[in-house]
Amino acid sequence: MKALAISLALMAAVAAGGLVPAARAGTGDIWVTSNTTLTDDQHGRIFIGASGITLDCAGHEVDGPGSAGITLASVTGVTVKNCRVSGFDTGFLLNGAGGNTLRNDTSSGNGQSGFYLDSASSGNLLASDSATGNGTHGFTLDGASTNTLRLDSSSGNLDSGFGVVNGASGNRLTQNSASGNHVQGYALYSAGADNRLDGNTAADNQSVGFVLVGAGSTELNGNTASGNTFAGFAILAGSQNSTLRHNTAEGNNAGGFYVQGSSGTTLTDNTATANVAGGFTLAADAPGNTLARNVSNANTGHGFVVDGGSGNVVRANTAKGNLDSGFALVDGASDNRLALNTATGNSSQGYALYGAGSGNEFVGNSAAGNGSVGFAVIGSSGNTFTDNASDENTYAGFDLVGSTGNTLAGDTASGNPIAGFQLDQGATNNTLSRDRASGNGDGFLVLQTATGNLMSKDISNANTNHGFAVYLGAAGNTVRDSTAHANGTVDAYDENAHGVNSWLRDSFGTTSFA
Repeated sequence: MKALAISLALMAAVAAGGLVPAARAGTGDIWVTSNTTLTDDQHGRIFIGASGITLDCAGHEVDGPGSAGITLASVTGVTVKNCRVSGFDTGFLLNGAGGNTLRNDTSSGNGQSGFYLDSASSGNLLASDSATGNGTHGFTLDGASTNTLRLDSSSGNLDSGFGVVNGASGNRLTQNSASGNHVQGYALYSAGADNRLDGNTAADNQSVGFVLVGAGSTELNGNTASGNTFAGFAILAGSQNSTLRHNTAEGNNAGGFYVQGSSGTTLTDNTATANVAGGFTLAADAPGNTLARNVSNANTGHGFVVDGGSGNVVRANTAKGNLDSGFALVDGASDNRLALNTATGNSSQGYALYGAGSGNEFVGNSAAGNGSVGFAVIGSSGNTFTDNASDENTYAGFDLVGSTGNTLAGDTASGNPIAGFQLDQGATNNTLSRDRASGNGDGFLVLQTATGNLMSKDISNANTNHGFAVYLGAAGNTVRDSTAHANGTVDAYDENAHGVNSWLRDSFGTTSFA
């Protein structure tokens, strides 16, 4: 009876053209058709029945059960604020509602979504709202477009904190937070184009911080993902041409940034720090992506890895202090270009090719102070290295093992204790031209079973041991038009019989040939 009296009073006020400034709520459903402020808790549903009005719950509770706590259907210009909704199927439902504002509302303990906007709801603003402990997403944009979510928080929900799904496009999510949700922090599934997420945080969610699946042309700018169970950011199948700028992934448990099944993704000026596994990963089915000016520090895997992918550009990035390599190309990765990158202080190699494919180009990169080799080429053939620098790594500057047909031109190596350039077992038919080695253990070192390699116009001065050294079993190699002086032991050394290797038109201060 109390609810009926409120409803009749509201209807009478509308008919008279007046306003109801305050209303005592009660039990049962009520329709709000004019500006209304609750003075008590409401036990039942609230339906907004007119456009251009304000419902202020003044901090009072609206509790269920029922389908939706507060429903805005086919209305515009409505403001709903300061409401605490719980115990319904859905907390707040916008059905065909446009241009409305939900501000400082709380939705908790509902069976499905805390805030739900359907496909006919557009141009709405949700600001400083909170969704906690709901049965699916905290906030769901289900086909809803051009909405703005700002300064909202979503925590402990049984699905994702924020779900942008089923063609939802052109939405803006800004400075929101998602924490401790049972799946993702932010999930864009089969979303439309032109969604943008700026300055949001995702922390300690039980899957990925930010995930795109079938959500092309999405922009993520200045977001932070930390402590999530899987990756900080995952760009997955069908999310072509998305852009990530100035985002941070820190302390996530399965990598910082992960791209799989998508092409045309651009990642610039992002940072991955102290993640378990790699900082940045491009998977095998992720071709044609660009990584530029990103930083990957202190991750437990590689700083950057291209795992079988092709046609990617990795430019002007920095990898420092990672527990594996700074940059890695593995499992058939081919036709990728790495230029002007820096790898320093990584526990393994600066740059590593493990079973990579052919056609990869390394231009103008630097490796310094890494725990093994600056540039390691292992079981990888047909790649090109031009104008790279490898200094003061723990083992060698450049090391080729079981690799064929690679070209090194204009590269430099200094301060590496074993060798500047090493052609190891199974390295065949590689070409080293115009490379320079100084201050290493050996300048150019050719070991057993390395055959058919050409060193042409190389310079090797002031190394601790040899300028050029070819050891027993290394046959059919050629050193021509090269120079070596002021090396500690001897400038050129070959322990094979005369004629096994070819030395042509070289300039050496001292030699020792068998």
